[in-house]
Amino acid sequence: TSFIIWIKKGVKSHKHEKHSEIISVIEGKGIMTIDKKAFEIKAGDYFRIPENTFHSLKVTSSKSMKVLSIQSPEFLGKDRVFEN
Repeated sequence: TSFIIWIKKGVKSHKHEKHSEIISVIEGKGIMTIDKKAFEIKAGDYFRIPENTFHSLKVTSSKSMKVLSIQSPEFLGKDRVFEN
């Protein structure tokens, strides 16, 4: 499944129990945290989030971030688990 996603402020920490996610940053900047490791991301960056791994995002640019999210196997919105 692939999505173009616009993120205004951020995404709360969560994981997907049954699929991995590949992110390609199209526009904007932010701080991505994957498995408690934080790093800056910007347009042109590309990375993979393994299944069952907590991840979050804080947008640091003045404009929204625009990302391409490719999720495999198909994401039906039912395996998102938020971290407490």
